[in-house]
Amino acid sequence: MDLITVKPTQAFKLLGTGIVLDPKRVYLAVNATNIPDWRATRSVFLLVNGDGSPASIQDAATSHSFLLSGVDYTSA
Repeated sequence: MDLITVKPTQAFKLLGTGIVLDPKRVYLAVNATNIPDWRATRSVFLLVNGDGSPASIQDAATSHSFLLSGVDYTSA
């Protein structure tokens, strides 16, 4: 799994939870290779802990994820 760093463009909320992304923070993400045309849309799964903090490499397997396309984030 190749991790990259990204910053969300806005404060996205994860439905059914209290998790909100902070557009001022840097998060780890992984390419969304299971999404058709993921390269063209630059789709990634942004990884976040249950408290909304950025997930670390050690947390990656148990973290929550947001599916974002290239317009929803910038590279960090």
